Amino acid sequence: MEAEMKRMNSNWKELERVVQDRVGWKVLVGCLRSSTRGNRRKLECSVNGCPEPTLRWFHNGVEFEPVLISSFSHEMAAKRELYIDEATHTYTLHIHDINAFDVGEIMVRAENELGVTMCSSVLELEILDGKIVEPRFIRQPPERIELQPGDSAQLECEVESEPPVTFKWYLNGLQLDQSNKRFKVLEDVNRTTLIIPSVQQDILPSEVTIEAAGQTGTKIVTSSILVMTAKTDDLSVPEPPELRFSRQLPSNLAYSEMDDTIILDVEVDKPEISSIELPKPTFSWYMNGIDIFLLPPDKKPERYNVSQDNPWHSRLTINKPGTWDFGEITCFVTRLTDKKEEKIYTSCNLELTYQPIKPDEQSKPIISKLEFAPQFIQGLPEKLTPEVGSTVVMDIILKSNPIPDIQWVISSPLTAERFEYFGPEQIDNETIQYRAILHNYQPDKDDNTMLQMIATSSLGQSTSICHIQPKEQQTVNIQFAKTLNSQLEVVLDQSVELECSIIPTNIPIEFRWYIKGVEITAEHIPYEINTTDFTSILKIPKINSEMIGSTISVSVCSPYSNELKSSCELYTISESHLPIIEDIITELPTIPEMLTIESKIIEQEYEFSFIKPIHYEIYQNSNEEYTLELECQLITDQQPASIKWSHEGIELNISDRIEQVYEYESGLAILIIHNITPQDMGEYTCTATQAHLQPSQVEPIQKTISTSTVVDIEGMLQNYSDYLNIV
Repeated sequence: MEAEMKRMNSNWKELERVVQDRVGWKVLVGCLRSSTRGNRRKLECSVNGCPEPTLRWFHNGVEFEPVLISSFSHEMAAKRELYIDEATHTYTLHIHDINAFDVGEIMVRAENELGVTMCSSVLELEILDGKIVEPRFIRQPPERIELQPGDSAQLECEVESEPPVTFKWYLNGLQLDQSNKRFKVLEDVNRTTLIIPSVQQDILPSEVTIEAAGQTGTKIVTSSILVMTAKTDDLSVPEPPELRFSRQLPSNLAYSEMDDTIILDVEVDKPEISSIELPKPTFSWYMNGIDIFLLPPDKKPERYNVSQDNPWHSRLTINKPGTWDFGEITCFVTRLTDKKEEKIYTSCNLELTYQPIKPDEQSKPIISKLEFAPQFIQGLPEKLTPEVGSTVVMDIILKSNPIPDIQWVISSPLTAERFEYFGPEQIDNETIQYRAILHNYQPDKDDNTMLQMIATSSLGQSTSICHIQPKEQQTVNIQFAKTLNSQLEVVLDQSVELECSIIPTNIPIEFRWYIKGVEITAEHIPYEINTTDFTSILKIPKINSEMIGSTISVSVCSPYSNELKSSCELYTISESHLPIIEDIITELPTIPEMLTIESKIIEQEYEFSFIKPIHYEIYQNSNEEYTLELECQLITDQQPASIKWSHEGIELNISDRIEQVYEYESGLAILIIHNITPQDMGEYTCTATQAHLQPSQVEPIQKTISTSTVVDIEGMLQNYSDYLNIV
């Protein structure tokens, strides 16, 4: 058994090495684990990768950069803080002062040169009383407020909501808080006020925005425009120039897989120098309607880079373009002024072309590639029953031309959090390979889960399905190696030790001690329990009169086996246990005054015999080996009895192949021989010996009994000659 375990451990380490070599140290991210402490939320994930991955954090799709901290024992430096444990590659994000604006999805994106992966967690606020009224404005600031520099302003807002909302004030998109001395924010339940004691000229014109967020995640927004009143009727604010492109994307752009890069430039008109300060435009790039920085890992978004020559320019660079880049590239340009939000866009259709044949190669025959629908050469295993806590690696090989799109369907969201896949890896022109990995198999979360891999191309579709099934629990019989004596003579005020042990096994077990039916643990004073892997000892420091006649029992429990019990009754030496002496008085007729007393010791008979002779059975194991099991049972009124087994007159000893079991309580004696051979045929004898002392005897008498049987292995095998060849 030990050799088999070593072989399995060696195979498992080799599998881990192969996984590491084949994966190539891509980025591996454990799922975000969330915990709450007071008014602070902690999110934790582990990141492994080589080269060292870069992490980016997003809240509801908007990127943010937490403040790095060196330890947990410090005062709060920012609302979002990040602690990095370089030893364990663990990243811990702390979010302080949780409010309704923190509700939503927190996503972390890790990438290096070999891959990209993401994981997320949803933050929610607990609603205590269960009553919900979605927020709505009861009173809000006017849409337009005209002011002169030096004037004071007060903007009030009130909402109806249950539970109460959380407010945020913004000036031109920047959040206002109590640290800004030029503004003062007052808050009450569902009510807030912004006070500007003295309006400065540099903030006119400005847009003031109030945002109210409910604990359910609902947000409502209202805005006011602060403008400077004209000193004369002739003074007017000029209209800002319209947002227009000075350089747009081409409507179509052809590329090939031989190109190193694709460069796309977009530029808008730069406003002339004037008294009007316009906000800088914002550039956003999309691939087929999806933000390029939120593309799935199979699109390899790390190949996309965005840069700027000036605030009115944006450049998108696509490195090593391929089939993933086929489609529409769109650039949105947004500018928010004091009157409106301007948005313009330009699009380009990327088309994949093939390199033309060179003139010197035109004479060569043209070999066309055969196109066909996806076909699985090695799909997912139909049934999967992993070991608890193990990592399952599945390699999938399929043939297809063109390369298909892969979609995974996992019936359990809890399983999907620990699932990832890599690929494709091109084996040849038509054969590609993928690798799927399920980390930390957990039966309570993963059993009865279906994994489905769908490969789709323009020519057809193919599917491979795997069912994760629970492992059949095999009941293992555990057996006593040493039981308690059925009766134990004790002496008052003296200590006693009771010991029980089982035959070593590889399943978890637990010893439980009981006195008069009440369980005794190590915390009960004055009792002391010492338990090792397969042995347990109960120490009673002092026997009192209340314990005489009580029953002490031990139970051996395991979730994978039957329950074993052994008990012992305590007693002290008394008249009932002494030899019975009858006094016989005989009258002497000649001398009446004289009496003769004859002492007669009545010797008690005791039983010591086999109630079940030897019988045997031969079992065939799954590895085509055979096991011989012999069993007999004796009955005796006294303990202990010595059991010895012999084969053809030669005594058998315990070894890696031979096991011997004797249960004192039941008198059952068992001999087990593994991996039997024809040399194990012949006569087997079980000999029981016991020493018995009668009251009239000085030395004990050794009594020996035996039972025998002949084992015919050749008759149990259907093909004995083939078996000898195997052996």
